[in-house]
Amino acid sequence: MKNPGILVPLLFSAIAFPAYALSPAEVFKDVPVGHWAERGVEEMALNRNIMRGYEDFTFRGELPYTRMQFAISMKEMIEEIEGIAKTTLKIDEPLSRDFFDVKGNDRDIVLPLANEYGLFENIPGIEPGAFHGERAITRFEVARGINNLLFNAEKKDVVRPRKNSKAYEFSDVPRQEDIYPVVQTVANRYGVMVGFPDTTFRGAEDLTRYQFAMTGYQTVPLISELVSSTLKQREVEKREAALVETSSHPFHVEVASGLTGGGVPNAMVPVLGFRWMGEPGWFLRNDTRMQFLSGAVAVGKDSSGLMLDERFGGFPTMRFYGLQPYVGGRAIGDFYSRTSLFGGLLYGLSGEWPVDSTWNIGVNLYESNLLLARNLGASTPKPGGMFLGGADLEVSYHLNPKLDLTAGVGFWEAPSGYRAALPGMAKANVTDFKLGVSFSL
Repeated sequence: MKNPGILVPLLFSAIAFPAYALSPAEVFKDVPVGHWAERGVEEMALNRNIMRGYEDFTFRGELPYTRMQFAISMKEMIEEIEGIAKTTLKIDEPLSRDFFDVKGNDRDIVLPLANEYGLFENIPGIEPGAFHGERAITRFEVARGINNLLFNAEKKDVVRPRKNSKAYEFSDVPRQEDIYPVVQTVANRYGVMVGFPDTTFRGAEDLTRYQFAMTGYQTVPLISELVSSTLKQREVEKREAALVETSSHPFHVEVASGLTGGGVPNAMVPVLGFRWMGEPGWFLRNDTRMQFLSGAVAVGKDSSGLMLDERFGGFPTMRFYGLQPYVGGRAIGDFYSRTSLFGGLLYGLSGEWPVDSTWNIGVNLYESNLLLARNLGASTPKPGGMFLGGADLEVSYHLNPKLDLTAGVGFWEAPSGYRAALPGMAKANVTDFKLGVSFSL
């Protein structure tokens, strides 16, 4: 047999083994390979240290699993859950139970579980003043203890009911029994201790150490999974709440000035923009802009122009790490000595990330697939196609609950990226430096 590691004497003359990659048969000389409870022993005694063997390298699985041993196991499981959740599961109002038959160091385990966690409330057979720690634990008593623990964990939002859980009914647990709602809760609400394939719960049976190991093998990982999934769900909700908070001002007005480049003369570009954001359940974006261009981009060879740009896009809320895709439409009218119109599909990706409660960073990447009609006053307007694309980076400061101040930079080009320009139209770009205010009425 391989070296099982250093032996650590426990309160009830048991030992704990480090979670090396050893099988139960390599650690416990009375657990043969292929034993029906092998996986339970491995999970509970080796992987999680919730059960322990004895100093003579035996597991003694046929012995009853006592209430005192159950208390030690629950202490270990609570510490594991609290470590994952990084919070305490103690009840809000401590109790004052005392058990005169619990002596010595055992009191340091049983009394905190009873009074600080309320773990043993309403467990059958535990009397006022008497814990009866030497008695074998039953599945009903385990169910009551698990229910007490998860009920308090749910109050602290460390555990939430399992989604899409099956509706279990047990043929040997009559509805009129006091234990019925407890069994239903642990099985149907939390999805643990779901009974046996023959629809029985077998709750009145005393558990052996092997049987408790298998019960824990089926239960403890599910509880840890519930805790982990709840924490992930809370993080998603926290992130979404922060995004809603930072997007809570639906109206935005900004002024910008920048430079044109590419195939048109460099010039200042004054811009006045107005933006409206929709309800939190939807990502709706309406963006209206007026730009006075010297060295106009949209009309090609014109020396100047007035451009009106209307963008509207939306998508149901699908935020993932602060990113939100959207699709919509875009129309651009460029008016000066000649008239040009664009119209077509708009699609993009928007993102918002709160730095803290005051500062927020936002980005917007977009492209428009536009159909262009030029020289509308001519007898034969010339249609064509073009891609406009760009990016915006914005920083906002939360001044008060109704007002944010923003600053940013934007860049767009026509045609965008690798897209080919229209015949006779040079590639051009515009860089804007923007100041704005976001507000709610």
